[in-house]
Amino acid sequence: MATESAHSPTWWDESFEITPTDIEYLSNILLEREVPLSTDELAFLLVRYRLSMASGDLDQPDATPAKRYQPGSGYELGDRVTFTFMGNRVGQVVDSRAGDNDDYGSYQVVVVEFDNGDHQEFAAELEIDHALNVPEAAEQPSASPALSPEEIFIDHGGRIGELLESFLAGRDDLVQLGVRWFPKALMLDINERHLNLAEAILDISGGGPMSTAEIMEQVGILGDAQTELAEFSLNYGLKSDQRFDEVGPAGQVMWHLVRMQPADVKEPPGPLRYTALEFDHDVLTVELQRIESEIEDELTTHLLPRREDSIRVTLIYPHWRSGTLPLTPPLQLLFPTAEQSPRIHFTLVDAESEEEMEAWVVRHEGYIYGLRDWYAANEIPVGGYVTVQRGEDPGRVVIDFGRRGRSYREWLLTAKVSKDRIRFENEQHAVGSDYDDLMAIHVEEPDTLDSLAERLVQNRVALPQIVRDVVGELARLNPQGQVHAKTLYSAVNLVRRAPPGPIMAMLVEDPAFESVGGAYWRPTQN
Repeated sequence: MATESAHSPTWWDESFEITPTDIEYLSNILLEREVPLSTDELAFLLVRYRLSMASGDLDQPDATPAKRYQPGSGYELGDRVTFTFMGNRVGQVVDSRAGDNDDYGSYQVVVVEFDNGDHQEFAAELEIDHALNVPEAAEQPSASPALSPEEIFIDHGGRIGELLESFLAGRDDLVQLGVRWFPKALMLDINERHLNLAEAILDISGGGPMSTAEIMEQVGILGDAQTELAEFSLNYGLKSDQRFDEVGPAGQVMWHLVRMQPADVKEPPGPLRYTALEFDHDVLTVELQRIESEIEDELTTHLLPRREDSIRVTLIYPHWRSGTLPLTPPLQLLFPTAEQSPRIHFTLVDAESEEEMEAWVVRHEGYIYGLRDWYAANEIPVGGYVTVQRGEDPGRVVIDFGRRGRSYREWLLTAKVSKDRIRFENEQHAVGSDYDDLMAIHVEEPDTLDSLAERLVQNRVALPQIVRDVVGELARLNPQGQVHAKTLYSAVNLVRRAPPGPIMAMLVEDPAFESVGGAYWRPTQN
């Protein structure tokens, strides 16, 4: 058995476990305070509790002071004992018997139960000399000062919180809302009348979003209860009713009527819908894997989040057409959202004009909705750059598109539909933003293009055939008859949503294509 206790930093990583006694203690705290507490708040209280237990100074009305263990002293059942040589662990004597080693003469063996349920035996009433039989004042001080609850929580609070949340989640007598917990028995009664009033209030306000406090002012359920408890109870009632959606960014609770949310928030827009494709990622060349990572398509599942304050996104047609941004791994950290909320309401702010736009993060489907008018007003093309920056508060995010001032006419790859096939030409068009030369495409008639995409699905035209047709069309415009992988990815997504991985794998595996070096490919020469 290791000798570290709660006073040892390594103990919190290697030995700490949640016990029923811990949960009973925290449940009593919630009952006594009558205020919902977060997982972090409960975890910190637990750290303080365990340190008090280890030091033997826990303030318990019925607890006797802990005695310092000395082999020459006697102990009775129920005595609390501090073991200084075990890092000041505290245990309780639960049994005793006569010793049976003749070398030690007459002595007792006491059984001590520790806070984690372990039982150990120790000698007592020992008549021979022992190093631990010294006056308390003569003991050597600890080699290192005891850690404070704050220091332990800073270093180990994450792990403690995870263990605690997992344990609390199995309790039927506790209610969880967001990161906060409260005993079910003390919840205020939120009835149908309260919920109907909340619906009417949100309806008058355009569906929301509204904070719980704003709703509660008009619903009138506070009574004599504390404000925090009243808000927590109303939140729980609203969350349990399918008419309401909690849409606040992380750290905020805001409510919206589900029936008054935009249709493209409740269900993904048609151009964004994707049927998963199986492919062998290992066939991609190093260059193709580099491009796949550079594109950062939200459907590329192996990409890892990275924390940045400013992120540039390159628009592909499905997002340009839907008025959305892809919720790429970096953007997931820039748009903080609660795990339990599938849809989050945000405010997007134009970096130059400071115009505010209502937007929604649809987390599980991987997109941010609300930019269609902004794209059109600023003449941002497919392949255009959009820069997203962290705002001053969690509910506001700043967006920009690089170029400002009047638009310019540029030569762009132009997509058209002719004889039920997608065609491409190089033409001049007005562009208002910076863009990726390899991915920029002007779409002549989006409605016609969308109709072609629907027919391809109805006629069960598979992605390999679409890739062959698009490569052939693009190669026709290039003097060398070659196509860049990024251009192919952007063009294929005009009529079929797909991440770069499966498209590029087809370039490698389909004998209809051959590499001409780097990221360029062309139809196989006969």
